[in-house]
Amino acid sequence: MLETIPPEARAPHVILRLLLAICAIALPSCREAESPRDVDGVPSPAAAAVPGPMAPDVAAALEAAGPNRPQLERAILDSHGDEQKAAAWLVARTPFRGTVGNLEAHLAKVSDSETLSTDLLRADVTQAFEAWHRWPWAREVDSDTFLQFVLPYRMTTEELEDWRAFLLGFPDLVAGVERLAEAYRAAPEQGRSAVFRQLVHFLNSEWLASHMKYAPRGMPDLAPSKAIAAGTGRCTDLTNALIALCRTFGVPATGVRTLWWPKADSNHYWAAIYDPAAKTWYDVDAASTAPLDDAYFHIQHGGCHAKVYKIAPGEERGAVARAVEPREGEAIPPLLDWYLRCTPMVDVTSEYTKVSTTSWSGLVPGRLYGLAVFNNGGLQEVAAARATPTGEVAFSDVGAQDVLYFITTFEWKGNTLAQHVAGPPFVLRLDGKAIRLRFLPARDAQVTIDCLPATAEVSLRRLGDTAWEEVLHAKTDAEGRLTVAHAPRETVMVVFDSNDRPIGRPMVLFEKLERF
Repeated sequence: MLETIPPEARAPHVILRLLLAICAIALPSCREAESPRDVDGVPSPAAAAVPGPMAPDVAAALEAAGPNRPQLERAILDSHGDEQKAAAWLVARTPFRGTVGNLEAHLAKVSDSETLSTDLLRADVTQAFEAWHRWPWAREVDSDTFLQFVLPYRMTTEELEDWRAFLLGFPDLVAGVERLAEAYRAAPEQGRSAVFRQLVHFLNSEWLASHMKYAPRGMPDLAPSKAIAAGTGRCTDLTNALIALCRTFGVPATGVRTLWWPKADSNHYWAAIYDPAAKTWYDVDAASTAPLDDAYFHIQHGGCHAKVYKIAPGEERGAVARAVEPREGEAIPPLLDWYLRCTPMVDVTSEYTKVSTTSWSGLVPGRLYGLAVFNNGGLQEVAAARATPTGEVAFSDVGAQDVLYFITTFEWKGNTLAQHVAGPPFVLRLDGKAIRLRFLPARDAQVTIDCLPATAEVSLRRLGDTAWEEVLHAKTDAEGRLTVAHAPRETVMVVFDSNDRPIGRPMVLFEKLERF
């Protein structure tokens, strides 16, 4: 990590040196290029205008841009000094990020390299630098943090727009930030963090919460202007709007996602906001109207996690993307593509729960396997890894708070993605021990399953080698309880209703019945 740069030290040559160092850190594959060239072998003036470590990546992005190449070239060549280096840094990442429309069998991502305009890119860079130098908290942000968490023009896979100009068009918003900027300048050094928390509370709980409320809906992600105009959005829309608000005023911010809860349905996406005064990252739920206190800035989202990922621009070709990269002819679950390959992610699970590494053998060498949890009535992948030549696969930093996992494979059959369980499910305990489940003879002792619909026809099924197998078909009592005289042990059981829909969470009978 680069050191914090005081405002007086931000001479152009210092920033240039730091930007080059950041490129070398964020892009391990950066290399010196003798002569950056496009696909026709013609030297690229735009790539040649940027320093050697960035040049090959800029040249590759220009090649991928196709007819949109002149837009990206002008964005670099029409910029100067530090802003030119920043524009080049963004251009180098355009092939990896893009806008995604409605979720279908295949995700259709339109790459930024093919759509990003000169005007939008230059406006983003110029306004980001203006915010960096204008706001007092922003002046304390080091160049590394600025590059990754203030400069980027995109949050997730929303439609591109100039959201900085849109947000600066609200006089009450700008006036409120100006008021807090005065308080920040007047505060003693040890009191600046308290003022910064007031700033975040104003942006989130006062301004954003007055313009947007949570309302579940489907994808795609909404751009901030459309989300605010709609007045409602799911957690991704709210969080993206909060991130845009923070970056507009020079506050480093990004998104954090738990793909699927391992002990509940649905998922969540929240904001991580950096306080340059305290040099601390805070978790903040977007549009939360919680009171201004420390608990507001340290939210424990659910407690039990399988995987948690943080968006970190510069990681477009990082470990997460490489782990889920399918080879030619391979299938990949659409939501893994959406969440882990369409955005630059880093794995931060260990920051939110106790983790362990789990390894399995006897698998098909070279095959891509998923790690799934039970969510929304089915198995949902939260990670992927490829089996070694000896048929072993390892998942590191996996949530180990008594979580039930499944190893899966997937393949396209026509227009349908077929998902298969690749081996026995397992429970990962807090001590890191993995208990591989197996079908044991039924116990004579009765097991009572509660919290079911009253007097309803239900089916208790266990997960077999390839499909669900019925254990019992019966009717619940008036209290919504189902009594099982001979329940299978150490196998996953789920109750289904008369329409073949799962009811409640999976269960496993160990010494006692545990719900997951």
